[in-house]
Amino acid sequence: MCFGPGKSDKRTEPGKKRSTGEVIREIQYEYPLYQGVQPKSKVQSNGNTLLIFEKNEKTEDGLPITLTLRVTLSPAGKILKVSGSK
Repeated sequence: MCFGPGKSDKRTEPGKKRSTGEVIREIQYEYPLYQGVQPKSKVQSNGNTLLIFEKNEKTEDGLPITLTLRVTLSPAGKILKVSGSK
């Protein structure tokens, strides 16, 4: 599953750097399934930041499944890419 940049990301003023906390709140608002999940953060070699949200759920059959949402941010805090897997 691949998602485009967040809808509200377009409101970011040019030249203004967004904090990671602001982006996390935006992602949790747009993807309520991940609300309350604290992401793991990794800085990539090109300067981008990768946020990884992981949540363990159970299927209807009662089997465990890990849901993952990966968010790539530019150094300025702009959402470049959002992708999810299950």
